[in-house]
Amino acid sequence: MKMDASQKRISIYLNPDAYAAVEARAAAACVSVPAYLRTIALGKVPASKINDAVTAQLATTANQLERISAETEEAVTKRELGKLLHSTRRILKVHVAEVAKQAAANGD
Repeated sequence: MKMDASQKRISIYLNPDAYAAVEARAAAACVSVPAYLRTIALGKVPASKINDAVTAQLATTANQLERISAETEEAVTKRELGKLLHSTRRILKVHVAEVAKQAAANGD
């Protein structure tokens, strides 16, 4: 974020443990520490960019599992793949709900 003359600077001091915790949360949200602190200071929930990547990966995995399951002839393997597909879909559903909750909290 480029600063202009109308912007004000805020400096804070954190002990090493607190800074490490903030840094880890910023990294989890795939943003810089200042961007993370700005977001939470304004009462918003940082939307993690990882969510988009995880959502895409889970959707791809679910589609691949569905394709493999449809192509499999062995009933035992097909049943196991069906269970895995069901678990993947359940995780994806929970994840998508969390992303929607974050978006709603941010007013997106």
